[in-house]
Amino acid sequence: AGFAVTASRRTGDENIAALRRGLAAVPHHLWDGQGEGENPYFGYLGLADAIIVTGDSVNMVTEACAAAKPVYVYDLPGGSAKFDRFHAAMLACQAVRKFVPGKVRQLESWTLPDIDDTGMVAAAVQRLLAARGKGQAIDG
Repeated sequence: AGFAVTASRRTGDENIAALRRGLAAVPHHLWDGQGEGENPYFGYLGLADAIIVTGDSVNMVTEACAAAKPVYVYDLPGGSAKFDRFHAAMLACQAVRKFVPGKVRQLESWTLPDIDDTGMVAAAVQRLLAARGKGQAIDG
């Protein structure tokens, strides 16, 4: 077992160095975003038994969840209320768990819930339209 870690071209040298230090004692492959070629992120998702992502990208979290593998989110400083609401919703529906270095000794496996994104969006649109007095219930 080991880690397949990918950065982005925006990660920066200081953060790449921190990743290298943190991974030094474990088997790993680090794509640092500095070389040629495509980011292997989607390949890593397909091969992973479990996934740890940083919480600074909603896309990254949802892409990881779409891989139907256990997903842990590592919180970074900063963020926004919008991101906080997103992460709270993902935790509440048990799609993700928090990754806390030093507290997670072994990555667990769990069955991810089915998330009906289309149904949730349709219901939200209906609520917004109804609140404006223009909506009609749509069956289906």
